[in-house]
Amino acid sequence: MQKRDTREANLPGSVGEHLLQEEYGDTDRAKSFYENQMLDHLNDRMKRLLSTQEMVFIATSDANGEADCSFRGGPIGFVRVLDSKTVAYPEYRGNGVHASLGNILENPHIGMIFVDFFNTTVGLHINGRASIQENQYIQENFNLPYEAIEDIQTKSGKRPERWVVVDIEEAYIHCAKHIPKLKKLGKKIHWGTDSEVHKGGDFFEIKTQGGRNATIHPIDLKNKLYFDRAKQHCEWCFTWLDEPHFHQIVAPVSSKVITPDNTLVVCSECLSKIETRGIQTSHLEYRLAEQVNKWSPDSYIESLIRGKNGLTVRITKLINFVLTEMTKKETIIKICLLIFVIHYLAHFLVLHS
Repeated sequence: MQKRDTREANLPGSVGEHLLQEEYGDTDRAKSFYENQMLDHLNDRMKRLLSTQEMVFIATSDANGEADCSFRGGPIGFVRVLDSKTVAYPEYRGNGVHASLGNILENPHIGMIFVDFFNTTVGLHINGRASIQENQYIQENFNLPYEAIEDIQTKSGKRPERWVVVDIEEAYIHCAKHIPKLKKLGKKIHWGTDSEVHKGGDFFEIKTQGGRNATIHPIDLKNKLYFDRAKQHCEWCFTWLDEPHFHQIVAPVSSKVITPDNTLVVCSECLSKIETRGIQTSHLEYRLAEQVNKWSPDSYIESLIRGKNGLTVRITKLINFVLTEMTKKETIIKICLLIFVIHYLAHFLVLHS
């Protein structure tokens, strides 16, 4: 494994960690932690803690660095210690989105934190590199505990579909100071269920409110619009803003203007033109309405997104039909047609994004 580029090559952590430690006067404290609390493997006490845990929080990111944090749970000790440098956890049935696994496929780095909420209130961080392994492969190539082999051989929903194997790079404590002590209550686990009741159903009412295309609440729309504008460019001349200025439009004519205070973000030169009436108020109102419409559910961009989603559904149906109903010759023709459609769609989206 290639060593990370840090300010001090003999220390763990990132360049950012070391810069902030120096900036905030914490260099000595951090060095003490690295030397006295951090390992590149699991010791016996860490292994014992893992053997008592039935939950873990994992963090992954894709190739672009966009992060996702998720929860994994299972029977006590479900995260198996394969050796001092390797742990593995099972992926059970029900993980149909594969957000974490998809990230691992693009970017193997993973962060795990186990929190002992019920006894010590201590946490254990494990950071490392993850790989996705199927049941047969892991059974043949890793020294699995007997209990894990039993899980693989079971026929119930408790059977792992596959495993994530983690090569440990860092293992260290998360202090107990702010971790609450909780009381464990009984709950029946419905392994492998598809029941919406047991899975939580539409708890956040996303489907009820229209799914992914649900309308953004007007207040949130205003806030999103404001922050998107304020951090980028002048809304009149579109030059990059080193120092934003604000102009409030008094008594706008258009009733469609929706902002917190009918305010445009502008550069100093445009602000001077506005104050000397070099730019007409009606033009400013039009520009303000343009910015608002970017986030409207009926905007051009949102229409493109809905069109793309609809086309994706049609393409999926076409593929299913091709694979089940058609002859080889017809299949080739349909695949060529599909490639042409995707190619055209890609050019269309690039030109209009």
